[in-house]
Amino acid sequence: MIRANPRVDVVRANLGVIVVIVIIGAALSLLSPMFLGSLNLRTVLLRITTNMYTASGLSLVMPPGGIDLSVGSIIGMSGTLVAGFMAFNHPPLWLAAAPPWRSAD
Repeated sequence: MIRANPRVDVVRANLGVIVVIVIIGAALSLLSPMFLGSLNLRTVLLRITTNMYTASGLSLVMPPGGIDLSVGSIIGMSGTLVAGFMAFNHPPLWLAAAPPWRSAD
């Protein structure tokens, strides 16, 4: 008996989504010459870093059952605080983005 490859099963299950993404990418690259440009790709990669770190952290937390639903609100609140600190107090960027100190309770 031949065993099915789990990776092939995942691709087959998501084939429609993959095809739609490729079609949208092809259409956008035809409509805008800057879509596949190096500046746009760099910008996209820089903008998704927060989501990548969040997804990586959640993928480590979820398997043992420690699902935390407050991640989105924490990211939103921290972004608002950093913007507020930078707009009103004018601290250096590293200080505004620094994590808060915690006491070891």
